[in-house]
Amino acid sequence: MTEHLYHTDHNSEDKIGLRLVVKGKVQGVYFRAFTQQKACELNILGWVKNNENGSVDILAFGSKRNLKSLLEYLYKGPSQAL
Repeated sequence: MTEHLYHTDHNSEDKIGLRLVVKGKVQGVYFRAFTQQKACELNILGWVKNNENGSVDILAFGSKRNLKSLLEYLYKGPSQAL
């Protein structure tokens, strides 16, 4: 998983952005819906999309704490993903 962090301010409670490129078996395994569901629970805005090369692109904006929670959740992934 490739990560890029976008800061809007140095205050950790302010909104920041996180861009991820997730590789492996992540298409056709419910990964986008898995990501969207958790992002909604964490009050994170953004998008997730499949790429032609089989990876998944994610752009997420939220608090640093919530983005960290999302990132930890994504490392586990849905049970069908590798």
